[in-house]
Amino acid sequence: MPCGYIESDCAHEASKYLQLYFPVLNAKDGTHQRVVNGLLRCGCGLVLRAKELFNWAKQQGKIVNALGSGLYLVYEENTENGQGHVYVIHNHQKYGNGNYNWDKSKYRVYIQLK
Repeated sequence: MPCGYIESDCAHEASKYLQLYFPVLNAKDGTHQRVVNGLLRCGCGLVLRAKELFNWAKQQGKIVNALGSGLYLVYEENTENGQGHVYVIHNHQKYGNGNYNWDKSKYRVYIQLK
């Protein structure tokens, strides 16, 4: 990747896909790690923090109980340490990296975006 972030950064990978539908998520200017519209960005303009992407998505869509057809951001959080994880589901296809397996210490939220 041109900005130097590895593909295991879940928010980076999720925002890379979501910018196709929400161009505001791409704030490319080549500056390494800066805040744009309240979101920490990498040099290629993509979001770097799962919780920030989750909070942004809540303003764009609605929280739902189950997945259907459409575009969703899925947010998971480890309730023991607050670590967040995000990925995208679009028409039942997953985009992003990994599911964290935190047993019963995690919760999951689905946000329907489109």
